[in-house]
Amino acid sequence: MHGFQILKKEPKYQIIFWSSVLNGIGGRFAQVGSFALLYLLTESGVALGILMALLVLPTIIFAPISGYLADCFHKAKLLFWTDLLRTPFALLPIWAAITEQLGLLYLSTFIIASGQAVYNPVRFSIIPDIVEKKI
Repeated sequence: MHGFQILKKEPKYQIIFWSSVLNGIGGRFAQVGSFALLYLLTESGVALGILMALLVLPTIIFAPISGYLADCFHKAKLLFWTDLLRTPFALLPIWAAITEQLGLLYLSTFIIASGQAVYNPVRFSIIPDIVEKKI
């Protein structure tokens, strides 16, 4: 119950917390849906392995850059824009299912994972800026 008291005391943190909960839920649903769609289209373990690599690779590439971005840009705006720019790519699996073009599914997965690789470190770096400092 102590966690909910903190959320009540910190309204800016509450916004970040709930937005990250929604972001995480949406990301996990997208992952499961992409895996299921890819397996339905290909029945290939290799294709699933490539998709999993496309989930991990952006973290290796973009997570180190996100610290630099957090220092150069307004963190809240960076969070907003990374989510907004990922939105059309979250809809690409629908088009991939209709056209059975695997490239669209791979592209969608890579872009969404790239946004997540930037979003998570920036989200953690904004917390000290928005919560009340205890002495």
